[in-house]
Amino acid sequence: MCVLVRQKKRDCIVPTELSEDRMGRKGNKSKNTPENTAQADEAESQACTSNIEGIDDLEDDVREQLPSQEHCTWLLNIIQIHAKKIAKEVLKEHETSVVAQLKQEVYNLKTTNEEMQTKLHECQQEIGKLKRSREGINRELARKTEVIEKLREQLDAVDQKQREARVRLAGISEEEGENLTQKVLKLAKNKLKIKNLKERDIVQIHRSGKQKPSKSRDIIVQFESKVARDQFHGARKKLHDVSNSNSQTYKHVYINDDLTEFRQKLLFDSRMLVKRKKLKGAWSQHGNVMILRENGGPKAIYNYHDLRISSGVETYDYDTGNSDQLEEDDTLDVETASCSTF
Repeated sequence: MCVLVRQKKRDCIVPTELSEDRMGRKGNKSKNTPENTAQADEAESQACTSNIEGIDDLEDDVREQLPSQEHCTWLLNIIQIHAKKIAKEVLKEHETSVVAQLKQEVYNLKTTNEEMQTKLHECQQEIGKLKRSREGINRELARKTEVIEKLREQLDAVDQKQREARVRLAGISEEEGENLTQKVLKLAKNKLKIKNLKERDIVQIHRSGKQKPSKSRDIIVQFESKVARDQFHGARKKLHDVSNSNSQTYKHVYINDDLTEFRQKLLFDSRMLVKRKKLKGAWSQHGNVMILRENGGPKAIYNYHDLRISSGVETYDYDTGNSDQLEEDDTLDVETASCSTF
């Protein structure tokens, strides 16, 4: 019977006295009598019954102490309220920290921006100084360029002055062991019809430039006086007079002023503009470059500024002689650019 009670009530415990009595009986089997056995079973049954009643009372006490459903709901609401309060405080602290951090970053950005604005202002001031300095340098450069140009023109004029008793002959065939003086005297006598030109009138004579197999170099002739030079130079139109004898012999011979390198280039570019129909003519006269404008008479030019003003051409590359409007076969050697019969 007690065993059945233990299955229903797991906390059923046999009293200590009963256990000891049973232990005594086990140890005293020889003394057991039917009366003693009946008494022991009855005592054990009574002990189990009292023990079960005590357990039931304990369960009732526990149930009375447990909270009701309303109490649990109220307790849950209290916990939620405190949880929300704690979460709000934590969020507020976090927001305060983030806001403080953002304010610090904004302050740092403002400070950096102010520093950059200050540096930008300083850079703008420095740029302004550099611009003013550049303008001053440009003015000084323009002034010095003008001075240099004037000095170059003066040196060029001095150089040309030293060449006033010279002429340049182009187109006379070059031969080994040739006598240039006799060739010039023969040209003067037979073609130019100058009878009084003597060998003593020629002070110096030589060919100019590097020797080339396919081309004869120009001959530079320096006369003893400018009078003799002008007489020889003034008869140059007779070279291409078809009514004159030996006209074919001197067909490609030209007599020109012995110009400086700068004036040769200036005459060359002037002749390029004649081909482009921007000028009516270009030639040299007494060491000066002369042009004939579309509207106006002959004019001496001394630099490229004069040529631009007279021709009205600004896009022409005067340094290289190149222009998109020039035809491909419009090439002219600088040395022969001054060759003219004007």
